[in-house]
Amino acid sequence: MVKHRKVRGKVKTLTAKKYKNGEWYAIIAVEMKEPKIIEPKEIKNPVGADSGLADFIYLSDGLHVENPKFIKKHERRIRKAQKALSRKKKGSNNRKKLLLAGR
Repeated sequence: MVKHRKVRGKVKTLTAKKYKNGEWYAIIAVEMKEPKIIEPKEIKNPVGADSGLADFIYLSDGLHVENPKFIKKHERRIRKAQKALSRKKKGSNNRKKLLLAGR
């Protein structure tokens, strides 16, 4: 058994489930204490934020955060994958394999 986190609270139900691939999972429902409610502190200088295309974030206090442009880093790889996909016949097994490999 692989237990990825500690069980906290009083265990109410435990359900064992077997999936079609042969793996077993345990679903545990627990009863927990009420969480403490933390009162918000007084806000002294509120700031409004807006997201845009040219800049990632505009703040009302004049700060602009540039768009990180994540796609630039992977453009070449995306172009190559799209080209390979466009060569495959629609509905073919090779196209399905290529689509599943990209996940």
